[in-house]
Amino acid sequence: MGSYYVARYRLTRWTRAVLPISWLFGLGFPVGGVVMALDPEVSFSGDILGVDSFVAFVVIWSLICLLFLYVAVSWTVAIGGKRAALRLDADGVTLRPVPPFVAGRPVTIPWDDLEAVILYTKYVRNIGRQPFLGLRLRPDARRLFGLPRVGSVWAWLRGRPADASILIRGWRLNELELSRSINSYDPRVRIERIVES
Repeated sequence: MGSYYVARYRLTRWTRAVLPISWLFGLGFPVGGVVMALDPEVSFSGDILGVDSFVAFVVIWSLICLLFLYVAVSWTVAIGGKRAALRLDADGVTLRPVPPFVAGRPVTIPWDDLEAVILYTKYVRNIGRQPFLGLRLRPDARRLFGLPRVGSVWAWLRGRPADASILIRGWRLNELELSRSINSYDPRVRIERIVES
């Protein structure tokens, strides 16, 4: 019997900053849009803005509101529901990213298909270095739907050292527990560290 390990989404410094801002803009933008639309000094039918401009304004404003609400709801559900970001158990290693900018569908890699767990950093423009946890499959492993094949154009375009990965944000990684759990389930799986430029 292996050593079960799970890391759950929780309140961190990043989520404490993002959640209030997302809820504020997600709920505040609709109110602001209505106030602006009803403002007698902003004429959508006169010389300042025509009907086409009004329609464009409503569409863009609505999309902004929906984006902020989607971010707020996604993170609130993940944190409030104590959703697992990373899980190691007898079935393998499961990653479950949180939307909005990555697929929220969980990916489980069985132990027999896993070659390495990779801890790496990647530079994200305008944000800086971001920590990731990735999974590298064995060359003969079964490829899950959505995971690029080794050497494929899609794998090259992604430019990541892992077949599946998750941003370490909104949850905390206990590297000691991670190492213990991996060794208890499959000692062949190694942990690698990569610092990308």
